[in-house]
Amino acid sequence: MDSALHPANPGDRLLLCSDGLCSDGLSNEISEELIVSTMESEQELSASAAVLVDHAFANGGRDNITVVIAEVAA
Repeated sequence: MDSALHPANPGDRLLLCSDGLCSDGLSNEISEELIVSTMESEQELSASAAVLVDHAFANGGRDNITVVIAEVAA
């Protein structure tokens, strides 16, 4: 199990994946740039997650696609 501490500020969003390298059905199918831009552009967390899953499935979806997004509260 991997763990790390990172400073977080209100409004920061965190994407949780199945391992420390985020190597799963999501990041194997879409680029880091697309992940970041989607998480920054979508207002709702559920919309961000849905868009990311849709992109991963559109690119083949060959593995489990795990998307959990959390936002740091004020």
